[in-house]
Amino acid sequence: MSGSSVYKSSVDFKTAPVDYRFSTAVDKTKQCWSLYNEYLRCGAKMGVENPKCQQFYKFAKELCLADQLKSFYEARRDDLWYGYKLPIQPSELQDGDEAVKPDQEEHHAYTWNQRHPGHEYGKEKHH
Repeated sequence: MSGSSVYKSSVDFKTAPVDYRFSTAVDKTKQCWSLYNEYLRCGAKMGVENPKCQQFYKFAKELCLADQLKSFYEARRDDLWYGYKLPIQPSELQDGDEAVKPDQEEHHAYTWNQRHPGHEYGKEKHH
């Protein structure tokens, strides 16, 4: 095979690459979360529409269940995401969706904040 290379010099993955840190079914859930979180990290640096960031999102879509991606989106929308903090970008909004704020009844923290006025759970602290 001299003269023709079996390997490309520039890797262009069509599907999510194998990551041996995540080898079992339970680990695949962790890999799903990790890929989505990498999408957010990339999006914060280069914008979520950047092709490199879209590649991470594509891998996450291939590996994650639809319900997982939906829960990740909702957690970010409602400021409950425990991974890399990147607010929902305009291009990511689904069906005219808007972020739910802690002072709105639909937010998970609304009842807590009503019962514990000094704590203000779900609101950013400004020091």
